[in-house]
Amino acid sequence: MELFWTVLVLGLLTEAVVETLKLIWDEQKRKLSWSALCSLAVGIAVALSAHVSVFELLDIVHAAPQWIGCLITGILISRGSSFLHDLWKRINSYAAEK
Repeated sequence: MELFWTVLVLGLLTEAVVETLKLIWDEQKRKLSWSALCSLAVGIAVALSAHVSVFELLDIVHAAPQWIGCLITGILISRGSSFLHDLWKRINSYAAEK
């Protein structure tokens, strides 16, 4: 059953990362959103320099190098604290069910 919750959380994280990356391209203006791109770069730089990985924070064991977890964490960080708070609440609600 623990594997099920891990897969569920990974799916949630994947959705969050994809939705964040979609913000870089403004489809209506057909150009890059420089503010979203700068936010993304800063979030990734902060996570890499602090060696923070969402996988380690959630005790998800994986064989990938740590920088991949830091990269994903940086993408999530780039969305700001309210986004992370909402994401954390969703993850905790799933964890409370297990």
